[in-house]
Amino acid sequence: MPPPSPQWTPLQNSSRSRLDLAASLFNGQAFTWRRTAPHCFSNTIAGFLVSLKQLPGPHSPVLFKVHHPAVADTTVVAGILSDYFHLHIDSDRLRGEWSRNKMFASRTVNLPAIRLLRQDPTETLFAFICSANNNISRITGMVNALAKTYGVCVGRINHSPEDLSDENAANSDETYVKEMRANREADFYAFPSADCIRGRGIPGTVDDDGPENVESVLRQLGFGYRAGYIAKTARILREKPNGGDAWLFALRDKSYEEARTSLLELHGVGPKVADCILLMSLDKYSAVPVDTHVWRIAKRDYGLQSSSASLTAKLYQSVGNRFRELFGEYAGWAQSFLFSAEINIEKTPRIKEEGTTEDIGQDENKFLPSKKRKKDVR
Repeated sequence: MPPPSPQWTPLQNSSRSRLDLAASLFNGQAFTWRRTAPHCFSNTIAGFLVSLKQLPGPHSPVLFKVHHPAVADTTVVAGILSDYFHLHIDSDRLRGEWSRNKMFASRTVNLPAIRLLRQDPTETLFAFICSANNNISRITGMVNALAKTYGVCVGRINHSPEDLSDENAANSDETYVKEMRANREADFYAFPSADCIRGRGIPGTVDDDGPENVESVLRQLGFGYRAGYIAKTARILREKPNGGDAWLFALRDKSYEEARTSLLELHGVGPKVADCILLMSLDKYSAVPVDTHVWRIAKRDYGLQSSSASLTAKLYQSVGNRFRELFGEYAGWAQSFLFSAEINIEKTPRIKEEGTTEDIGQDENKFLPSKKRKKDVR
């Protein structure tokens, strides 16, 4: 007989007006949250296997429970989640300031309360290396494959009968019911440290510690050319003083330019992937990932002039600088609102209610409604 399900605990300052859970988890920042019950999503975070739930309603808070390891006091996990969602930052004030710009206000008026996530830098780095020329289902599969191959199993989800009581009524699409059940029956793995992404050949050989074995394993798992990027970057990180995880976390204390320059030395990290990592895990809120959508916004709404048919390195920098001039030190967060408005994320039911969508741009690093674009554009 399974142990009793842990109890739900409200997360302070997490009403839907400040944090729309599904919109924040599934707007292209994170790739490993799984829907395990109606209105409920589960993942590993900082070594804990947790579930988050937000019931319908404009003032509904986020509730959380800890499945593994068992904890008597949830204060530590509450702090981790508060940090993860940046709940110490007054997003209402920021949005009010940004909305003094009439164009921003008109474009984002119907958007839910999207919050920037403060994710683990190692996982964010490898996830966005996987995002190149890819769609969301494959990115998710690759990140989960990395965790399963090199990470540690944390456990399975244990929901109470009450959590599942409206499972069939909550969604008329049988696919989602099957998906939830499958996710509850699957093991959850913590994402590995950079030092753990290494070969498993004969001890003492190049194959054991070099990139060849890692690349071979990942190619067999369907990573394609990204396998080489991951293997080489993992090796670079292992050779850093105090290890790769410590090196990445230390970038939080560097300036934006210093941290960006360091990331660009890694394999598979270009300007936009670097800015995604900086914005979503390294506290560089002025980082502005620029794709074709953001470039279009800058030209159409904010006066950036260019006759170029392609997004050059110079133009990339100009777009980021323009957003920083307009929106200040939290320009990256403002960009996430404008990007979401551009792709009509607020009109996509699966993102708002179900927390799922299908396609991601070739190197857009954001979720896109599948009917709005072709797969693997460019």
